[in-house]
Amino acid sequence: MTNDSEAVAHAHLRAAGVAELFDFVAGYDSGFGAKPDPGPLLAFARTHRLTPARVAMVGDSAHDLIAGRAAGMRTLAVLTGVAGSDELAPLADAVLADIGAIPGWLEEP
Repeated sequence: MTNDSEAVAHAHLRAAGVAELFDFVAGYDSGFGAKPDPGPLLAFARTHRLTPARVAMVGDSAHDLIAGRAAGMRTLAVLTGVAGSDELAPLADAVLADIGAIPGWLEEP
């Protein structure tokens, strides 16, 4: 989910060489709303027949985490954007340095 257009999101994924790893991409113009509205997140959950509580929204902004909470999802903050831990921590179940820390978080009891 991005607040950029869906076309821009696809272009970024292609440029990074990972487009084939994503089967759901939504931008502000995909018809589900834009963050912090939970619509794009709920559309992802519906598409994959997942209960929102079983999904984690990973984000680097307050809008990401607000959307995740509104969707009923777990929220993971990553410190790879401009927002710092002080801003993100109140909105997150955990604050991680980057997405590389997610496997360790998943293994925690």
